[in-house]
Parts: sequence; C-alpha cells; structure tokens
Amino acid sequence: MLRPIQRLLVACLLLVFPAGCADTEPQDRAKGRRIPTNDLWIAAHAMETGADLVSAAHHFEHVDGIAWIRLKGERRPTWPTV
Repeated sequence: MLRPIQRLLVACLLLVFPAGCADTEPQDRAKGRRIPTNDLWIAAHAMETGADLVSAAHHFEHVDGIAWIRLKGERRPTWPTV
C-alpha cells in the first residue's frame, strides 16, 4: 500500500504557500469577473511570489498585478447561468 503512494508523491510537485497569500486578493483585482476558487489560490501564490503564471485559463487575463503567460489551444468554458 505504501509503495503506490510513494510513487505518486514522487510525481507530484508540492508548493509551499507563503504567509502573504492569505492577504493577497486576486478576486478584488479581477475587474468583477468570476474566477474559480482553486484558480484564486493559484493566482494568489503567483502574485505573492512574483512567479509567472502559465495557463490556458482565460480568466487570469483579467487579474491586475499578475504575470500571465497564455498557453495556446485555449477553449473558453461555458459558465452555467443562474
């Protein structure tokens, strides 16, 4: 049982979130556009560390203060209407 878990952990990249990530609010910098929660964490980490964010997700283009590098082949998602 432990061996499959060890193989999985070797393949995973673990990021340590700096303390400042909790204070970074990419949603406030998204110009009122909706961003999924997990992508907010990704954006906060990139903003706090000064890292370039490489993604095909189009919503990162609306976040001020982030260095977003757009991947080709992006498909815009269809958001459900409420």
